[in-house]
Amino acid sequence: MPGWVLAIVWHRLPWGSPTLSALAGAYLATLAVSVFNYVLNEVADAPYDAHHPSKQGRPVVQGRVSVRNLMGLGLGTLGLGFLVGHVVSPHAWLPLLFLAVAGVLYNVPPWRTKDVPYLDAWTEAVNQPIRFLIGWFSVVTWSRDWPSPWVLAAVWAFGAFLMYTKRLAEKMSLPEDLAVEYRRSLGAYSRTGLRLCVLGSGLLTLGTLSGAALHLERPRLFFLLPLVTLYALWIYRESTRHPRYGDEPETLFRRPAFLVLTGLLTVGALWAFS
Repeated sequence: MPGWVLAIVWHRLPWGSPTLSALAGAYLATLAVSVFNYVLNEVADAPYDAHHPSKQGRPVVQGRVSVRNLMGLGLGTLGLGFLVGHVVSPHAWLPLLFLAVAGVLYNVPPWRTKDVPYLDAWTEAVNQPIRFLIGWFSVVTWSRDWPSPWVLAAVWAFGAFLMYTKRLAEKMSLPEDLAVEYRRSLGAYSRTGLRLCVLGSGLLTLGTLSGAALHLERPRLFFLLPLVTLYALWIYRESTRHPRYGDEPETLFRRPAFLVLTGLLTVGALWAFS
């Protein structure tokens, strides 16, 4: 929960039971709403996953799971997420609502922004600043302070960088006809176009992070830029060198180099914002 950590560091809140309880509650609430979004994704994507070599065996695709029961489970976890979020902080319910709405717009027709080229990555990446806000408002009230819009923009832009990198990995790992059947937006992308999107979103991340340094008067953030660049370049290199990471990004997260870089970036961010 980066938002939770930065809110504590920025406002110099005590690291005690109340803040740790807020973290646990915010995590559970976010997890519950995310389950709802994942259920939407499984149900809405079933006709497309049938064309994917590693996803065509999923229970929903094979018809081994009742869609009605699955949606009932999703709605139940959604209600639970809102309830837990309200108990943790009455100020966390709004970003939780945004997270659920973002999942509906991304997955469900007639909107289904997942099928709209270029917009798909940004509407998937918007989950990152929303989750940041959930963590932030678990310990900070609306009236006290909002996080810098430059920080939220940097988080969003980096999320888009990750999504465009994932799209490129999918484009490289799947035959063209299969890629279009699996994800419609891939038909409108070229590898060159996706590389430009990766570059553009990466540069936007660095630009908005620089804006945050100026806006918050935290010059230490400028020292974070080389580390963010190294982090992004490593993710890009590994994702394009091993395109299977496009299908299973969680395998990338278990790499020792990823854990080390993530740890260094976390320590650097705490130092820069302190």
